[in-house]
Amino acid sequence: MTDTTCRHCGRPGQIELQLTIKEGPAMTMLSCGGCEHRTWLVDGEEVSKARALAVVAGRDDFALVHKPRGS
Repeated sequence: MTDTTCRHCGRPGQIELQLTIKEGPAMTMLSCGGCEHRTWLVDGEEVSKARALAVVAGRDDFALVHKPRGS
């Protein structure tokens, strides 16, 4: 599980969304409810929003999965 403490405001418990692609990289988006900052990870490496969207552009083989806290 990714550390869900916001790097920008320090608030714990960001929402972690995982994007599953059948034949592609592992993707995660962290969203802070305090400062509304979004962090995008591709294969565990932080990338820009534009890069993350480019990875999924035109693909229909992905699904968004919410990971409940503590799992």
